[in-house]
Amino acid sequence: MTEAASDPLVLGQARMTAGDYAQALSLFDEALRADPSRFLAVFERARCYQALGRWDEAIHGFTEALRLDGTEPASYVNRATCRGSLADHAGAAEDLERFLDARPERGDVWIDLGDRRLDAGLYGRAADAYEKAVALQPGKAADLAPWIERGRRLDAAQSSGAKSDVAAACRERGWAKLDAGGFRTSAAWFNRAIDAVPEDGAAWHGRGVARSRLGQAAEARADLEKAVKLAPDLADAWTELGRVRSIQGDAAGALAAAEEALRRKPDGADAAFVRGVARGKLGEFAGAEADFTRCLEALPKDALSWLNRGWVRRKAGRPKEAIADLDRSLELDPKHPLAFYHRGFARRDLGDLRGADADFRSAMALDATMVDELTPLLQPTASAAPPRPAPVSAAPVEWTAKEVLVMTAILLAVLALGVVRIPYLGGISARALDFPYKAGWIVGHWTDPIAFPHECNLCMEPFCTRVDVAKKHVCGRPGYTSDTRWRYCPAHEAGLICTDTRLDAFVMIPYMGLSLLLGAVAIGFGALYLVRILLLPVTAVLALRGRIPKGAVLPLLAAEDTWLYRVDMAAVTASLVLSLAILLMYIIW
Repeated sequence: MTEAASDPLVLGQARMTAGDYAQALSLFDEALRADPSRFLAVFERARCYQALGRWDEAIHGFTEALRLDGTEPASYVNRATCRGSLADHAGAAEDLERFLDARPERGDVWIDLGDRRLDAGLYGRAADAYEKAVALQPGKAADLAPWIERGRRLDAAQSSGAKSDVAAACRERGWAKLDAGGFRTSAAWFNRAIDAVPEDGAAWHGRGVARSRLGQAAEARADLEKAVKLAPDLADAWTELGRVRSIQGDAAGALAAAEEALRRKPDGADAAFVRGVARGKLGEFAGAEADFTRCLEALPKDALSWLNRGWVRRKAGRPKEAIADLDRSLELDPKHPLAFYHRGFARRDLGDLRGADADFRSAMALDATMVDELTPLLQPTASAAPPRPAPVSAAPVEWTAKEVLVMTAILLAVLALGVVRIPYLGGISARALDFPYKAGWIVGHWTDPIAFPHECNLCMEPFCTRVDVAKKHVCGRPGYTSDTRWRYCPAHEAGLICTDTRLDAFVMIPYMGLSLLLGAVAIGFGALYLVRILLLPVTAVLALRGRIPKGAVLPLLAAEDTWLYRVDMAAVTASLVLSLAILLMYIIW
């Protein structure tokens, strides 16, 4: 390896080019420990801070670079950018002026100087800088002409005291800066508009939005409440006020503000979104879902609306629909931690613990503040030895309304089977729930030509009058009989179906198939309960010691991926397979 290739400065520049700023900073620090006066290492480290948005450290770094080499003008431009990001527009303009003293031919820097002077309130001098840029770059004339005109107009209005013109121009510049992401600068422009006309509700609205984007919720709320007081018809101000109140946890206040916004602007999707969030926080899930659906009709590719509708559907007990919405949200924005967060809980509601684990891990990777909440919910990995758990109580089983209805329907169906009589048993009071016995009877009489018509020689001659009547006692019990009347004659052609055959013969086959299935299920669950009775001393001790939840003592209620749950599934599966094997052996035999 050459000496240059092992130089931490060179390696740091390579890491910075690759976007690995943390490693680049470490390498630049290493280079400066070897030589603290190395200009390029100081300059590149400052650029790294700038890329990370660490403005104060970047400004300090460029200042140090200028101390080491004041002839390198690039440090002035970079320091000006950092100062502008901190809304120090006068300082940024001063740095750009020093750069232009050395490089006056740079038209793009003259444009930046015009922007900084304009933001610093030096309107006439800003217009001068724009005119200098046009002289150097005539192609920019069309873009800069409006700003030259605004600069001259602001300078004249400021000199003549035309405050309304100043306020209007400052508001216009404030919204332009807000749209560009310059929230501090935007707030400064709205400050000037308010200073010019203190009763300008639109200016208070603009400053409230800028402060909200800066995370200054209390100040933003005060500005927006002032805005709606001065200009109550500003629907957008009501919407933003609702958003800020929601951020502060005032869901009722947010709902009231959103209602005011929608009263003035009924088709406002943003206001509907704010109202949906407020309703969701207040537990009004149906109304919240309707609001987010309305947002999606207006903006079908809005990831946040999909996310929030998924959230309220999960809270309303509809995890499957919630997952569908959250899947769509992640298609549109695959880096939103809350989408993974809510989908993880929806998957837990459906019993998909592995899927929930994957979502929780993704959420924590994107937002470290979720680690404390979600880590205890993760399933232990096989490679890690789990710590000795504290005693736990059985978690309550949460049933959704849909699940309760389904279980009730199944129970009613089983009860109904126990009430109906079997039609082809001649009216004898034999009940349908005796399916294990009937399953055994079917296996024993599968090849009986009287009991099962698929083995009979049924007569295909429609005018044959011979009738055979067979009455059999089932397994020696007189109470269970098979009384079937067939048109049957060995002299005629054999067939599976003939005319005038009683309907009972055809009802019998599917019914007996159902009896076989129910019999196998009954045997399976019988085996499961037998295994659990044998394991009861073990599970009881584990539950008392807190090793397993108390609810896991009952069959099929243990957590997935535990030995107890696997024993339950093995017992049911083995008994079902054994039942089917016995049936096949009888049929083949």
